[in-house]
Amino acid sequence: MRRLFSYLLLLPTLSFAQVPHTFNNGEVADANKINENFSQLSALILGTGDSSRFLEQRTLPDGNVFTKLYFYESGHYSGVTINRRPDGAYESWGDESLTNALGTFVGKYTYVYPPAEEIPPPTNTDLPATCPGGEAPEFYFQASYAGSYRNQTGAIHFDTTIGDMSGIYLCPSYDCGSDCPTGDSPPHYYIWEGEGLGGYECIESVVLHGLLGGGNARGFKKIRGPNAETGYFNPESNGLFGTYYLEIVAPAGCIPTM
Repeated sequence: MRRLFSYLLLLPTLSFAQVPHTFNNGEVADANKINENFSQLSALILGTGDSSRFLEQRTLPDGNVFTKLYFYESGHYSGVTINRRPDGAYESWGDESLTNALGTFVGKYTYVYPPAEEIPPPTNTDLPATCPGGEAPEFYFQASYAGSYRNQTGAIHFDTTIGDMSGIYLCPSYDCGSDCPTGDSPPHYYIWEGEGLGGYECIESVVLHGLLGGGNARGFKKIRGPNAETGYFNPESNGLFGTYYLEIVAPAGCIPTM
């Protein structure tokens, strides 16, 4: 406690309007609210803020815990593309780094269309997202699309061959206008299922979904060349339609609690 007040003395510009609870003279202060205030102030002092927190976490009837978070809170990538292969396929691969509420990950991704082998279309219509008009995204096509992300805890691998929802969808009623990353409207909506390894092997199911480019198709600011591109994530896009969300179902204790 003494150390916390010492920090406060060194931070005269810190506004107490940033804490969740305020008290008036003569009012009985609730201990839980006081503790919440100190937790919030400690986070502000240490520079962690509120951004790297789960958006939702709840216990399901079967005892598993559902956790939802932004997949990107910060991130960047570099990729290479080939669209002149002899078989006419488009191919892209690259490296990626990102930070979210689970930590910092490094990863690799590959994308090939059309896939060398046929990938069955999704059969599950209970999708984790809806279009801006309230309708469910419509399945569009399958590509061979895979990504692996790892940190010191473990790894999560996503692939269009995993699960019964994975695929590339459209929201026909959505128009991203000048924000469309490729000039196409509407852009593709991705639903990607995966599995965990190492410390994430306990995950029962995991889904990554979002619009190409992120929230409102402008999550990534990109520089493109003829056969390569690089991009940095814009966190101000989070919360808009098409934000990349990660949804995990796992036993209690598998994923840290809020």
